[in-house]
Amino acid sequence: MLEVKFQKRYRVTGFPLRQFYRFGSDEGDSILPSNDDESTPRIDVSVPFPFFGSSYSSIYVNNNGDVTFDTALTQFTADAFPINGSHKMIAAFWTDIDTALGGSLWYRTSTDSSILQKGTQDIRTVFPSLNTFSATWMMIITWNDVAAYGCSDTGAINCQQRNTFQLVLISNGVHSFAVFMYNVINWTNKAETLICKIYTLIFKCYTLICKLYTLICKIPTLICKIPTLKCKIHSLICKFYTSKCKIHTLMCKIHTLIFKFQILFCKFYTLICKMYTLICKIQTFKCKIHTLICKLYTLICKFYTLICKFYTLICKIHTEKSVKFTF
Repeated sequence: MLEVKFQKRYRVTGFPLRQFYRFGSDEGDSILPSNDDESTPRIDVSVPFPFFGSSYSSIYVNNNGDVTFDTALTQFTADAFPINGSHKMIAAFWTDIDTALGGSLWYRTSTDSSILQKGTQDIRTVFPSLNTFSATWMMIITWNDVAAYGCSDTGAINCQQRNTFQLVLISNGVHSFAVFMYNVINWTNKAETLICKIYTLIFKCYTLICKLYTLICKIPTLICKIPTLKCKIHSLICKFYTSKCKIHTLMCKIHTLIFKFQILFCKFYTLICKMYTLICKIQTFKCKIHTLICKLYTLICKFYTLICKFYTLICKIHTEKSVKFTF
């Protein structure tokens, strides 16, 4: 089984060589002579290779596991991007490779229809939305069975430990892709890994310090904003109390209006009461007049009764006299 060995506890199966793009002298590849930190001469690209906003017409293959566009790169220690200078890089496995101690670096550009068809199919398989993509230029770079710089039979990295991986560049002049394939990774530069970890830790500390400094810088602004915030709160409180006072003033006006209405109603009611009193007095006066009239009528009746009695008496007297004269 072909494996990529990262640590003793983790193993990942790599690509079989039969799934690599074919490479070697039989495929027309060029080979970079055995070296430590050297690069190929400038290689012209027949189809512009778009890469982060620029299109490139030349490329350099570097022994230490990467390709660059502007200039060759001899640096063997991996750094965080962006790299100092104007280097535009695609790194398959950036580390200190020494092909003088074993292995080989093969490379070629291709416009062969069968190779382009395979590259087109690989891109369409991975990116189904690019079903109209057709490759017009490709470059195949293979680090085959390469050894580590400083390896030895008794050292931390044995020279029998080798890495094999491939970088394939694919373009149609508008879109570009980089395909990474790893067969076996049996060694890594532990010193570089440690340095990278230290750099990562330093970068994280620096980022944390920057964030802390940004926070500290924000504190005076925040402190300056506190009086403004207090003023806004006081203004809000004043508006609240002003609104409350306006409500109380309105309520007082309403109560005053109600009180005036009550006074007016009381006056009106008093007037009605006086009218009723007057009516009652008139009725009482009328009753007294009626009583007086009744008494007057009673007196008249008594007077008539007296007169009647008087006439009755006179009638009796006349009657008696008449009887006497008759006999």
